[in-house]
Amino acid sequence: MIEHGQPPRHLIPRMVRETKMEPRPGALKLLARLAALEVPVLIVSAGLSDVIEEFLRQHNALTENITVCSNRLNYGADSAPQSVAPDPPITSFTKDTAYRASSTFFRQHSQRTTLIVIGDSCSDIDAATNVPHNHAISIGFLNGKDIHNDSAVRHLQTYDAIVLGHNGSLDPVDAVIDELANHDPTISSPRIQRMFRSVAEEQKREGAEGSHPTRIHGDRN
Repeated sequence: MIEHGQPPRHLIPRMVRETKMEPRPGALKLLARLAALEVPVLIVSAGLSDVIEEFLRQHNALTENITVCSNRLNYGADSAPQSVAPDPPITSFTKDTAYRASSTFFRQHSQRTTLIVIGDSCSDIDAATNVPHNHAISIGFLNGKDIHNDSAVRHLQTYDAIVLGHNGSLDPVDAVIDELANHDPTISSPRIQRMFRSVAEEQKREGAEGSHPTRIHGDRN
């Protein structure tokens, strides 16, 4: 890709728009909830920051509380990509470097001591490696895998809870956020009310897509 000077910077918005990528059910609602509560969000991906940020931008979800830890294209004066940072790039097997790669993010939010880690592969949980915390919960998505196959068993051994279904909704994560927010004395009532307004607005936008029933299986042994 880089060798052939692709993609030029100006083409990324069109590429994202034309691929018709769809957010996971409940994702935009969850991001609206986290933005209203001013919860820092770190997205760790083996993809491209340029594409992820543009996708969020096109869905009005690239808010100030979001930081993307991924591979970023470095462009030349002709808007063609010249290289990728970091070097070596982040892959599915090197997400344990997120703490070092996002050191500024973690310094800014060092007073935050509760982690919610979300992923759909067992290596995604590696992004929490070395991150200081007092409390943590991890939630994995099976993406349609049968609950009895080896991959699902590995998910059960890796995550505290798993969400079943091919397009597992993020609604269970909403429930966790609500529970934490309602019992956190540092979160003011106005902020919680703002959260509910933001979620209601996002639900109106998503209304035409219909509902997505979800089951959650929890309590890792």
